[in-house]
Amino acid sequence: MWLTQTLRLSGVFWKIMEFDWKKLFDKHKKKAYSHIDTPCTTYQNSNGQLSKTAKNIIGYITNEHKIARHSFLPFIGYNITERHVSKIDKTKTREEQVSIAKIRPIRCASHFDSMIYAYYTHILYTLYEEALAELELGDVVLAYRKSEHMHKIANNITFAREIFDIIKSKNNKCLALAFDIKSFYDYIDHKKLKQQWALLLNKDATDGRLPPDHYNIYKSLTNYSFIDINTIKRYLQCWHADFDSHDCKKCPLQKNVKLPKKLFKDVDAFHKFREWCKTYDKKTCSKYAFNVNNGILDKTDPYGIPQGSPISALLANIYMLPFDKALKEFCDKRNATYRRYSDDILIICDLSSKDEIYQYIMQKIQEQGKHLTIHPIEEHKKSKSKCYDFSSDRIKQNPLQYLGFTFDGNDIKIRGSSIAKYLRKSKRGITSMRFATQNKIEQLITNGVPFDSIKKKLYRRQLYKKYTHLGKNNFWCYVNRAFYDMSHLTIKKQMRKHFERVKELIDHQDMQLKLFLDRLKQQ
Repeated sequence: MWLTQTLRLSGVFWKIMEFDWKKLFDKHKKKAYSHIDTPCTTYQNSNGQLSKTAKNIIGYITNEHKIARHSFLPFIGYNITERHVSKIDKTKTREEQVSIAKIRPIRCASHFDSMIYAYYTHILYTLYEEALAELELGDVVLAYRKSEHMHKIANNITFAREIFDIIKSKNNKCLALAFDIKSFYDYIDHKKLKQQWALLLNKDATDGRLPPDHYNIYKSLTNYSFIDINTIKRYLQCWHADFDSHDCKKCPLQKNVKLPKKLFKDVDAFHKFREWCKTYDKKTCSKYAFNVNNGILDKTDPYGIPQGSPISALLANIYMLPFDKALKEFCDKRNATYRRYSDDILIICDLSSKDEIYQYIMQKIQEQGKHLTIHPIEEHKKSKSKCYDFSSDRIKQNPLQYLGFTFDGNDIKIRGSSIAKYLRKSKRGITSMRFATQNKIEQLITNGVPFDSIKKKLYRRQLYKKYTHLGKNNFWCYVNRAFYDMSHLTIKKQMRKHFERVKELIDHQDMQLKLFLDRLKQQ
């Protein structure tokens, strides 16, 4: 009841009632990942009416008292390892480049818990947009926002073009200070997050108290537990115990089975898994256990929220409201431009303002959370925080990199790593289709289908639609849109041979498929 009264007073009650439940159910149907529970996908029955299951789910999620007592399931945890990058190691006698990998920890909530998080994200998002409008921060925060609230097409192309136009308006006599917050989600201060959350719901909540339902969600995100996906694979025997290392790929005993959509049949099966987690692995002398908050906990100042839940990105933005306000006011007084895209900060300023802004941003990030740190500005190529001087000729060799684009004061290009990622992805996709075709042919032969009657070729049309200009909503279409929006021929030139590259990859896999068919025919 407290929340309903607050929302009526703020004038957004009816906006919250417009929540698109059908879109939420459809999203869970498309992205039905493996978890402890099954996805809730039945929104309408055969008559086109709201199904009984959907009514029960909606009734539960919109009931504040039930959410206040809801028991959230553990997250499923895994790591995304991005491509290795080079970094200058200054600790050695001679500066050398060493290879490092960027590891991003992802935590997936259960399907039903995700629906709860999505609904409360909708509630908080409306209030957050009102706070941005009141503080005049609508153009400052770029990430995880909808275009209708930004009065323009909200995409990286528009954001990047705006920054490049600002630099051009200063006749390139300016600096671009790019900062990166280290492990942003892992070091969010719980107390300050709770305080900002409470102030967003009620401006008079100076004591930082949350309503019971919001407080229960806050606890589920700050004191959460997660199960590593590899532990579940071991328990369900979806891989052999001796093959935890990637070095064992050539072993003939390797076993890798696809996980079921519902990991445990019932509550009893889950309890058995929990009991199994208390046992020890004799090989590694380690104990299987439920991990708690990444191990990043401080008794006096706890910090860290999971990256991957539907509400985490919005909470990170809410948490940074005081920081955004302070930086915006500071930069406006110095004729500077401030933008923040999640943990990436960009400031366009005069040549004489560098030291002052650098000291101020370091001070404010410490005030926002004592565990938050910003990578220091360094000169070497792979530094995460940099100073780009557009008045210097060196900007041609080391252009500004922003939201997937590079800018040297004149030419705008797609970032080279983005194109390389697209090429690697297309190569993997075409190779995967070849393996899938081979497996299908083997399966048909096993089922008694004559060899001559089987279609023995790759589906070229599907590959061309996915990786070339013949398709829609792919990387090439994004590049084409950037070319027309920014009107720079260099962008078009970067992708002029993309079709030939994809065709060469398909021809190569066609040859591999023919060799496979020849071996199969001889058998």
